[in-house]
Amino acid sequence: MTKRILAIIACLAMILATSCSSDAPQLLAFIDPNQSDKLDFDGQKFYFFTDWEETYHIMEDYSFTPTLMLELKDKRFDEAETELNIDIIFTREDPILQLSTGYGTYELMDSDLNRIYDYYKAGILAPIEEVSTIDMSSGKWGNENFLKYGNFNGKQYGIFPWHWNHPEVTGAMMFNGELLRSFGGTIPYEFQEKGIWNWETFENEIRSYPKERGSTPLKAIHVQEFEVLGLAALHSNNLRVIDGNEEDGYTFGLNNNEAYETLDWLNSLYNDGLIEKASVGTFTLSNECVYYIGDSYLGLSNNAMSDTAYAPLTMNEYGFITFPHGPNGTEKNVGAYTYEIRRLMALSDKANMEVDDIGRIANYLFEPVEGYTDSMWKTELRDYTFHSEECYENYLMLIENPEYNFGVQLANSKDKVYSAISNSITGIDTASVALDKISDTINNIAENMALGN
Repeated sequence: MTKRILAIIACLAMILATSCSSDAPQLLAFIDPNQSDKLDFDGQKFYFFTDWEETYHIMEDYSFTPTLMLELKDKRFDEAETELNIDIIFTREDPILQLSTGYGTYELMDSDLNRIYDYYKAGILAPIEEVSTIDMSSGKWGNENFLKYGNFNGKQYGIFPWHWNHPEVTGAMMFNGELLRSFGGTIPYEFQEKGIWNWETFENEIRSYPKERGSTPLKAIHVQEFEVLGLAALHSNNLRVIDGNEEDGYTFGLNNNEAYETLDWLNSLYNDGLIEKASVGTFTLSNECVYYIGDSYLGLSNNAMSDTAYAPLTMNEYGFITFPHGPNGTEKNVGAYTYEIRRLMALSDKANMEVDDIGRIANYLFEPVEGYTDSMWKTELRDYTFHSEECYENYLMLIENPEYNFGVQLANSKDKVYSAISNSITGIDTASVALDKISDTINNIAENMALGN
């Protein structure tokens, strides 16, 4: 608790110091002459469709003290208008309806995967490979593993402003370090260091935990949803809902013995009372469980305006940890995954601006801030949010090696997959029966993906 209080005080001191000192982070004046021979856009309008306008600039009705990050974003957008001679217009009007007006749609779009996929199907997005001014190897727009959810039929359409926004995943595992120490449990980083962070070690460990703390029942694992746990475990065993590639074709990846064994293993833990579905507050506030598996943002947000059950807003010493890998997996099979409500950005080739010019402007807007190693959020998490370097390193492993749940491709059939996984864990069906029921449906979807549908 003392460490947490000191960290909060240090964070406040840092904000005050960077706001008042001449050593405050400075915006990089990024203009690459090799990439752009047109730096003056003659006052053109640059339409930026986003669901989160308030995260990019200080709006007139903003009633809270802006964070340092928001102040820097606001300054960056102001400077872009001056330096590039553009008029940035934020909008939430539908891009497809805008196209129907005959004046072209918006230049840059920032929304969740569901909507970005709709814009892809409407034919208004540019494949990133065809945008000469966007360099996907730069690290500025995310890494290949993380961006699987923005790849449609073998082409990359989605990007993520890696230096400015927290990358998020689900199926992320957290543990309560203070609770573990209170009854002599092992901090899982020790298992990682020994190279034995796997299912067998994990099961042996959680079966040794006490069943209560005083008069309060204690569970080994609480989960946001059973299917979130199931997918994390399947991914940790080197399995995915749809397997294959564009060249060899796609198939349902869970109708096999390895998937049955994964879900049967979880069912045995469930039957023995080690797993329960519960809200994150049972992990962060009431200390009723040792491990929690759910959305990563539950362990990231330290914004006092957000839900007070978020881990950084409590005094508990928590940590992120990769899911222990299964017999067919390795330490790179971290369990976490991206899905259809996660944030994604895309460029339009049906806007009034040339798509390469859109790329030039996007590069300027989302260049990192001088004084930070590469991303403001990394500095924030490593130095002022997380309790240990191991937590920070594990979080990086989660966002650099996630799988994808194929939510937009599965469409309405996603619920069938989720039900099959959940029913297998809770014993409503055996895994083989539950997954066999949906095999034909998911295989048809996979085959259509191979055909580019």
